[in-house]
Amino acid sequence: MDTTDKHFEEFQENEYEELERKFNAYVASQGLRWTKQREVILKYFLKTDRHVSAQDLYDMVRETNPEIGYATVSRTMKLFVDAGISWVVDFNDGVKRYDHLYGCMRHDHIICIDCNTCVEVVNKDIEAQKKLLARNNGFELKHSKLDIFASCTQKDCPRKKEKKVEA
Repeated sequence: MDTTDKHFEEFQENEYEELERKFNAYVASQGLRWTKQREVILKYFLKTDRHVSAQDLYDMVRETNPEIGYATVSRTMKLFVDAGISWVVDFNDGVKRYDHLYGCMRHDHIICIDCNTCVEVVNKDIEAQKKLLARNNGFELKHSKLDIFASCTQKDCPRKKEKKVEA
């Protein structure tokens, strides 16, 4: 492991601890108990590197913790959003997905309205424009999300193939 990898791991660990503290503080401020189940769910969630639905996370958690139910995972994910350590990503397909702030570069999404393929886009110019837009309207940008819905141009798009067959 080179020093860059070591620095990255330390950075991630520091971020993880910060988000864990933020979540703990939120739970306490709401008069809720800190439970082992929430701790397990938080650890799994922060280790994901993709957008996950409550069902996705439940499937991951139950492999080693079958005593944790779907409702507990779903309620805990809502707490993550309320605590400010996550936000909801909606690809307009009826499934709520969650994106965490741990180890996560600011990014936007381009989502195919035909096949729900999602591409994460990192663009410094777009980020600068969002900050400028906020500032010009009397705001200070804290976080943002931009979801662009389009039709992909992939010839192998599964939905486009289905539509051609139906026509």
